[in-house]
Amino acid sequence: MRRVNIRAAFAGEPSFASEASGYDESDEAVVLEVRGGELYVIVPQGTAEEAILDRAGTVRGTLHLENERVLTFEIQDGAVGAFFEHEDANLHSRRQEGSGLFAVSPASSSPGQARARDLMRTDVVAAAPDTPVEALAALLSFHHISGVPVVADGRLVGIVSQADVIARQGRTAGDIMTREVAVVGEDTPLATVITLLTQRHIRRVPVVRGDRLVGIISRGDVMRWVAGQRVSSSPS
Repeated sequence: MRRVNIRAAFAGEPSFASEASGYDESDEAVVLEVRGGELYVIVPQGTAEEAILDRAGTVRGTLHLENERVLTFEIQDGAVGAFFEHEDANLHSRRQEGSGLFAVSPASSSPGQARARDLMRTDVVAAAPDTPVEALAALLSFHHISGVPVVADGRLVGIVSQADVIARQGRTAGDIMTREVAVVGEDTPLATVITLLTQRHIRRVPVVRGDRLVGIISRGDVMRWVAGQRVSSSPS
């Protein structure tokens, strides 16, 4: 058992860094090692060991199963049910290697040279047009994101935001999605991406190749790029 700062617990998770999280900054994570993985129990800072499970607001875990799949889950205090997903162990490993604070390649070391492809994340959380609204709500909550692209046969056909789900003017993603989506291409300059995010007042922009979704860029991704440039340009 070990205790870590709430941000340290989820360092590298795009959701925590780029979107408003449901966790309180004063909370801490208690890490419990179990067979096949570990659990993160979110409790008020300073909670005594014997009271950890009683005061847990959230329990998150990643378990490597014997059938070569990985189960990721989250259980929140007071919620009905739990959020979970499972995936092939190899896919999970590749996704983990690609997450976190990324380094910009030397060829893209200045704002004038950086392109969408240098910042975009390719492991995009997306939904199908027939995804029920209830499943969309669970998806947004589990990943702590504000919206998801809607994809049909690899083609971007719309986007659903938290506001769309809350308004609930339909039964599926296809019913409530915004069909006119602001997008960029892989070679779009970073300056154009920033202008789009700020002027359109959106939190994330899909990256497409033709009409096919290939990545996504959030405001948090841009902030990490900016932070990385400041670190790399600091005098030794």
